[in-house]
Amino acid sequence: EFRRVLFRSWKIFARDMEETARGDAVVLETDLRRGLGQNEFAVYYQPIVRLEDGSVAGFEALLRWHHPEKGVVSPTDFIAHSEETGLIIALGRFALERTASDLADWQRHFPLEPPLFASVNVSRRQLREENFALSIEKLLAAGNFREGTFKLEVTESAIEIDQEARRILEWLRDMGAGLAIDDFGTGLSTLSQLKDLPFETVKIDRSFLARRGGVQEEADATAVMSSIVALAHELKRTVIVEGVESERDAIWLKQLGCEYAQGFYFSAPLPSEIGRAYV
Repeated sequence: EFRRVLFRSWKIFARDMEETARGDAVVLETDLRRGLGQNEFAVYYQPIVRLEDGSVAGFEALLRWHHPEKGVVSPTDFIAHSEETGLIIALGRFALERTASDLADWQRHFPLEPPLFASVNVSRRQLREENFALSIEKLLAAGNFREGTFKLEVTESAIEIDQEARRILEWLRDMGAGLAIDDFGTGLSTLSQLKDLPFETVKIDRSFLARRGGVQEEADATAVMSSIVALAHELKRTVIVEGVESERDAIWLKQLGCEYAQGFYFSAPLPSEIGRAYV
């Protein structure tokens, strides 16, 4: 009898939890739609730095939600839900258009050589959108920025088994978009597969930096990182390492031959107006 009561109580508890989660998801979706309509979203930019001399080479665009009650909301709190509901299409379109506009302004006001670049994250769902490729083509055609400087960042998981996604990316590359494989090392791709992926930039996931601990861990991390960097360079790809949070990390990566890095050691993501001061 006790077990029957316990089981029945657990079923009621699980059902209540499921209904609560479903209700929270509905509230979040409603809030997101309202936020889009009220222009509560903004694009922040985290500098990507040349390790050779510490100069700013470009920026990664990151969405922020200026919620009227919660303040600034990180994308970790709404991007996954936006993927599930399809709202990522509207959010992604906003990020792409705003970044293209800001990049054109930066290159006009700061005519550096090589020119500044800006990268925008693109999800699997965006790649599958019917008009995605055409919308990027229009941005490239209208944008007053140098070829290859408007970059699309795509995770390994978005293209591992999707040949159509690869075809679209190859077409966009031919149209003048820059392409970066994001979070490299977290998916199923191997070093040998880099040559078959349509990217000129490899962004190495921050988890590789976290693996450095004791003497053996340091040696292992150095062996892995140096192998990735060496092969990427052999294949004429550039390397960016994410999540740099200390001078020790920056020095280590520079010694291994990494060209670029980003992370809180250099700067947190910034509004576009403040970001100009870093150029």
